Amino acid sequence: MRAAGDTLSHVGRGFSRAVQRQVERIVTDVRLRGDAAVREWSRKLDGLTGPFEVSPAELRQGWKDTPREVRAAIRLAVRHVGMVAAQALSCEVALIRVDLVFLGVDPNYSVVVQGVIMVIVVMIGGLITLRRQRT
Repeated sequence: MRAAGDTLSHVGRGFSRAVQRQVERIVTDVRLRGDAAVREWSRKLDGLTGPFEVSPAELRQGWKDTPREVRAAIRLAVRHVGMVAAQALSCEVALIRVDLVFLGVDPNYSVVVQGVIMVIVVMIGGLITLRRQRT
């Protein structure tokens, strides 16, 4: 948990040590207990009650309220994710994981790194397409 505290002390040097300890306690609790801890801390700190889930009606309304060009970009990103996922089955993408394991990276982390690389590729593709559409 030291890393979270170090990051906080670097980002917010104005935080008191007591605040840093409390934040570390909350982050640790959320890591250990997940959603239950988020609900509890949200209730304690923000007075939040009720469900955390977004209803289908709220999702539909949010989609409706989203600007048309943003919705188009999201649809494009979804298509790109599909294409990248299909590529993940190919040898080239699988080699990334093999290379990382060969370099001594834990296999679990290599899967995460592979996923991050795929997301970056998708996002770059989406940005390029958006720029092309605007010109």
